[in-house]
Amino acid sequence: MPEATPYVVGSDTSREAAESLVDLNEKERAVLNYLESRNFTGATDEELADHFRPLGWAEPTARARRVALWHRGKVWDSGGRRHTRYGRKAVVWVAT
Repeated sequence: MPEATPYVVGSDTSREAAESLVDLNEKERAVLNYLESRNFTGATDEELADHFRPLGWAEPTARARRVALWHRGKVWDSGGRRHTRYGRKAVVWVAT
């Protein structure tokens, strides 16, 4: 279980902000675990959104978590492209 993020005791906004960071870390971990499970097949942002939608994630949540992981060097552009449901090419992301 991740360590709690410090917050100002008695401040509900500080506590909520700290709790949201824990949630972000859990969501990043979920995205990374999913990409790792897909090996070199990877996933597009659209595929990530489709996978996590049944868990109640808002449409842009998975992409935002994938971007954070990319900034940390945890995922990378595989060089592969797949078509979206609208026929556009999309980057296939894989775990490093």
